[in-house]
Amino acid sequence: KEQLIGYCINMQKLGFRLTKSGINHCIIEIINHQNKPHLFGEKGSGQDWWARFIRDHPELSFRTPQELSEA
Repeated sequence: KEQLIGYCINMQKLGFRLTKSGINHCIIEIINHQNKPHLFGEKGSGQDWWARFIRDHPELSFRTPQELSEA
């Protein structure tokens, strides 16, 4: 989890916005690299894990999709 938080902080410092899909990709990469058993599916974190992660790390800012309006 510390690797993931460090990654998120570094990406924000570089000006990148964090998204759930980007974080899920990072989670899968970290887990696969460590060759440890895990409870994540192929798509990454579940809704409960994601909600706890956001709540536990208010220093991180996540981008949420917005609907586009017709101009």
